[in-house]
Amino acid sequence: MKLAEFSFDVTSEVNLQTVDNALNTTNKE
Repeated sequence: MKLAEFSFDVTSEVNLQTVDNALNTTNKE
């Protein structure tokens, strides 16, 4: 159970980072 929650947290973090990077890239151009 904890491993699944940990994996979900990591995936969420990566997704948020990806969205954040995408937004930053869009704003700069």
